[in-house]
Amino acid sequence: MITRKNVLCVFLLVLTVLSASCTRGGEGGSGGGGNASGQKAPREILEMESSLLEIMRQADLVPVIERSAQQGGEAKKMTDLTFDETTLGEVLKREEETGSGGEWGQQKLPEESAAVWTRIKASIAGLHDQWDRLEPQVAAENIPEEAIASFEETLDWLTASATAGSYPGTLAAANQLTRHLAKFMEPFAEPPAPQAYEIKYYIRETVLQAAEGKYDAARENLSKIREQQPAVHKALKDRDAAERAEELDISLNNLQRAVEKEEPELVKINAAVVMENMVQAIEKMQGS
Repeated sequence: MITRKNVLCVFLLVLTVLSASCTRGGEGGSGGGGNASGQKAPREILEMESSLLEIMRQADLVPVIERSAQQGGEAKKMTDLTFDETTLGEVLKREEETGSGGEWGQQKLPEESAAVWTRIKASIAGLHDQWDRLEPQVAAENIPEEAIASFEETLDWLTASATAGSYPGTLAAANQLTRHLAKFMEPFAEPPAPQAYEIKYYIRETVLQAAEGKYDAARENLSKIREQQPAVHKALKDRDAAERAEELDISLNNLQRAVEKEEPELVKINAAVVMENMVQAIEKMQGS
């Protein structure tokens, strides 16, 4: 005979089972992509990004140095360079100067490009060492093997490009590596919006594509930025910094207009403004 007491016991048992199941699902689910332990991304990621920015800055100087050597005269200072003399120079200047708060490029340009390639190769050797330390850390976070293999292939591409003295290949490979690093940030709780670092990649890539006249590819990069924007907007609003999101949107619209005009120098200038706003947004999201 089924009594009210038996029904109550069965009901309580079902509730207990359902509660335990939900708890296990919450612990094992992917959630929003953050690390449940609240870990920060390994410091090697940002260190490698910084090295890659420096490699791009150096490779971007090669054509300038070679032109200067042909023309003769005293070597220029970095600060004397104008946006139209390099490809990524203005964007990298805003990115590094805004992030560090320091002066960018006070030293004179080397007289020969061989000195630049020596520095680049030394930096690349350092990247290989850093990757040896970083790889087991990202593998422990269940980063797909395909993503790790793709990073290594791109690092090999960078190494081969520098060895061959190819500055376009060096720029392209180094920038591509920054996107991989942004993806490696995703399982960690900090930085709060790794999409911001991927946006920085797309800003640089837009300039590189525009410089080669590949405006369809440049437009596609802008579409990718738009896809990543909501996560950045949310992180900024969580920091009561909605005005930063508005500034970023305005500058991005101006970059879109420059791409539609298909004017590479205008793209460089507007991309530099977007980059400056993006770096400031990152600092705000991190509580700086």
